[in-house]
Amino acid sequence: MDEAVKKLLPAIEEQLNSPETPYVREAFGRILTEPDIEEEEAKAMLAFCLADEIERIEEIGATAIEMDVTDQASIDSAVDIAVGQMGGIDILINNAALFTASPIA
Repeated sequence: MDEAVKKLLPAIEEQLNSPETPYVREAFGRILTEPDIEEEEAKAMLAFCLADEIERIEEIGATAIEMDVTDQASIDSAVDIAVGQMGGIDILINNAALFTASPIA
């Protein structure tokens, strides 16, 4: 999985700098509160978690395709990849999110 983690690091970096993914920055910040965790290690931890989830969904025959839901060209490309690799899209799970975490009480 080391290669998968390396491959995902640029996406983690992009998400950390994007206003559309505050939850990634929040998770990153929580990791950095742990003693002796450096920023690069925290980024690698996030990438590892993402790589682990991708591996799990691929084990059941599903496919994860990254896209920027704010960019029509990225969406079109993802659809083309899905159709090319699988012949079509039977089920689509949109995991894009934009929210601000705050305490309930």
